[in-house]
Amino acid sequence: MNLTISNAGDDAYDTNIYFHFSREVSYINFWQKEEKGISCGLVDLDFLKCSVGFPFMRAQTKYHFAVIFDTSQLSGKNDTLQFLVQAKSANPEHNLSDNTLDLSIPLVHETDTTITGVVTPSSFVYGNYIDASRFVQLEDMECNFQPLNLTFQAINKGPSRLPGSTVDIRIPNRLVGSGADMFHMIETQVDANSSLSSLFS
Repeated sequence: MNLTISNAGDDAYDTNIYFHFSREVSYINFWQKEEKGISCGLVDLDFLKCSVGFPFMRAQTKYHFAVIFDTSQLSGKNDTLQFLVQAKSANPEHNLSDNTLDLSIPLVHETDTTITGVVTPSSFVYGNYIDASRFVQLEDMECNFQPLNLTFQAINKGPSRLPGSTVDIRIPNRLVGSGADMFHMIETQVDANSSLSSLFS
């Protein structure tokens, strides 16, 4: 974040700039092209204080410096990143409207997603000539069914997280539009590694 602070009045004693920011970002360091007596330190994890020109910022001067933040831990839940920057000094000021800067930075989340899947068994057949031992009887169902396990894995290679993501799985369930349902879901399991396993019959 590149900043310029200017003092259009007399020497300003005990001049400080305060940064309020999200705890999803972390302060790393500050940088100044020329030594201007600037120093920065964290007051809290989301509150940074930078002293400018201690013990005072000279009259009619401008200071340029940059503050470096780490954004690698952004969760992706928000569309913007907010910074509230305030300049204060021990001198009385009549116009404080230009001492506050509210920055809203739009965020673009880059992801690389893919989905893989396997089915067990890899094929099935139906008809009256199939061995009855391969069938299971479901409650309240007149027909016998063969178990079929479908396992899917959703993968995000980043670099950003992908909160609130959904997977839409569509499986053809009829040979003809007015025909009987071919599949009935028996059980679904989701593990911590974003794997979805569904058992059909």
